[in-house]
Amino acid sequence: MHSPLTVADMLLVHLAECPSARNRFSYTGEMTQQGISEKLGVSRGYVAIELQKLRDSGHVDVELKRVAEPVK
Repeated sequence: MHSPLTVADMLLVHLAECPSARNRFSYTGEMTQQGISEKLGVSRGYVAIELQKLRDSGHVDVELKRVAEPVK
């Protein structure tokens, strides 16, 4: 029997699968706390808490970047 994925697990999978995660110069909305929260179905605040835990444990780097908005 498998354990259900935690929010931290889902967050790591989401970030690993984001195409913009491979481009360190341009990020899309799916890499923001809001975009992650919408994808995972949890609050933005919870994403912030989980990101901080992952950052503190050395699993992710958190950077402030400009988000490339799609052309409408």
